[in-house]
Amino acid sequence: MLAHGVAIKPGKPVIIGRVEGKPVIGLPGYPLAAATVLRELVMPLVARYGMPGREPGRVAARLTTSLQSDIGTDEFVLVSTGRIDERWVAVPQSRGAGVQMSAIRANGYLQIPSQKEGAEAGETMDVRLTVPRAEAEEAVLVTGSHDPALDYLADLVRPRGVDIHSTHTGSMGGVIALKKQECHAAPMHLLAPDGTYNTHYLERYMPGADLVLLCVAERQQGVMSRDGLGFGDLPGRMFVNRQKGSGTRMLLDHHLAQRGTDPASIPGYEREVTTHLAVALAVRTGEVDAGMGVYSAAKALGLAFVPVATERYELAMHREMLDDPRIAALIETVASEEFKKILRDLGGYETAETGVLRELRG
Repeated sequence: MLAHGVAIKPGKPVIIGRVEGKPVIGLPGYPLAAATVLRELVMPLVARYGMPGREPGRVAARLTTSLQSDIGTDEFVLVSTGRIDERWVAVPQSRGAGVQMSAIRANGYLQIPSQKEGAEAGETMDVRLTVPRAEAEEAVLVTGSHDPALDYLADLVRPRGVDIHSTHTGSMGGVIALKKQECHAAPMHLLAPDGTYNTHYLERYMPGADLVLLCVAERQQGVMSRDGLGFGDLPGRMFVNRQKGSGTRMLLDHHLAQRGTDPASIPGYEREVTTHLAVALAVRTGEVDAGMGVYSAAKALGLAFVPVATERYELAMHREMLDDPRIAALIETVASEEFKKILRDLGGYETAETGVLRELRG
C-alpha cells in the first residue's frame, strides 16, 4: 500500500505485534504516512473491537488534474473538494509524505486502486471527506497564483461560513481552471506586452466570457537574497525559480529578455517551487543565493529585497459567482479595513485599489 507517496511494506514501517499480550502498532515517522496508516489500518482495527469512528461522508467529484500511480500499490491522494453550481470538483494537493501543508489545505482524499496506473482529468472519483459534509459545502476553491495574503484572507472569512481552499498552480493554471469551471476564483498577476495586467490573457484564452476581477492589492515583486542582490547580479548566482506559467516566472523572463540575459547563465533557473514562501525559505537556509518573490515573503523571513515591479494581483471569477453568498462574503472581506490593515502590516502592498471590482464582458 502507498500512503501519500510512501510505500508501506509488510512489517515496515508498520509493525504490528504484542507486548505482554497487548497489541502494539508501530507507525511510520512521516506525519502524513502515519495519519494514513491510522485512518486505513488502525481505525478499522479499533472498530472491530467495538469502537467505530464516524466517517464524514463521500461525494462523487470530477478530478481536475490527471494523476499517475504505480501498478501494484494503493495510493491515497489528498484533495480539496468543493461544489461549483450543482457538481463537485476535486483538486489534488501536492503529493508526498513530507508535504505537511497538503493535509491542512485538503478536506478529502481519493484512492487510486492498485490495479490502476492513475486517474484522468475529468474522471468522476469517489472522494472520502475528512470534514463534515456541511463544512465541505462551504469550500471556495481558489486555484492559481500564490500570495501569502490569501492565508490571512482565509482566516478572516472563515467565521462567515466560507472555507477557502487554495491550490498553487500559477496564474496560467488559474486561467485554465477558470475556463474549465474547476474553481470559484483564480488569483492572477499576468503582465501583458502593453503593460496592463490580467485582462489581455483572459480575453485571449476565454474570449466571450463574462468575468469580473476583484483587486486584492497592488504588490511589490523583486529579488530576495541574504546579501542585497539585484536583478543584474543574478548571472552566476545560485537561483530558485517559480513554476512555468506563474506570473512571477513570466515577470522574470520578461526582464531577462529586456536585459538580453540568457537564463542559462543563472544556475538553478530550472529548479521550480510553487510559492513565494518556498522561494524565501530556500534563500534563507542558504540553499540558493536568490529568488524572485513578493516583499511580504522576504520580510517574513528577514531577507534583503530589491524591487523589480509593482503588479496588480486580482481574483478572476465568472460573473454568475457574484450571486453565491460565499463569494459575496469573500468580496466584502477583501474590501474591509481589517484586511487592508493586514496587507499594510505584511508590507509591500498598496491598498488603494483593494476591493475594487472591474468587469470584463465578452
